[in-house]
Amino acid sequence: MPSSNHHNEEQKLNKTQLKKKKTAKSNKIKIELAGDEYNSSVAPSLSQKVHVVSQLNQLGRHYDRGHQLGLGAFAKVFLGTHLKSNRQYAIKKIDRSKMLWGDRDALEDEINNLIAVRVGPNLVQLYEVYEEKAHCFLVMELMKGGELFD
Repeated sequence: MPSSNHHNEEQKLNKTQLKKKKTAKSNKIKIELAGDEYNSSVAPSLSQKVHVVSQLNQLGRHYDRGHQLGLGAFAKVFLGTHLKSNRQYAIKKIDRSKMLWGDRDALEDEINNLIAVRVGPNLVQLYEVYEEKAHCFLVMELMKGGELFD
C-alpha cells in the first residue's frame, strides 16, 4: 500500500500537470487597452496602452488629416498630425464591409494581432483605434521611405 506522503506527492504532481494543461489551452494573449485615464493631449506612444474609441466622429477632434500615403485592397493610408503635439502618424482608414470573411472578422483579428505583438522589434506600431459604423481608423507609426515593395 502506498504511503500517505507518496499519495500527496502524486496529487501535487497531478495539480501541476492540470495547471499546465489549462495554461496551454488558454493560450490567448491578454490585451490591455487604455481606459478612462487616457489623456488625448499627449501624443500616442509605446509607453501608453492602445486606446480604442467607439464614439462617432472622434478622429477629427484629435488629428488633422493630411495627404494619402498609400492604398490597399481594404484600406487607404493617409498622413495624420496629432493636433496637440504636432507629431505625425500613419492613419489607416479601413472599410469594415471588406473585412468580414464568412463568420470571421478579419479587422478584429488584425487589431488583436497588432496589439499582441506591440513590443516586438521591426514592427509598425499601433497606437490608437477609432471605430465608426462604416470605417475603422488605426493610428499607427509613420514609416518614412515609401512603399515596402518599391
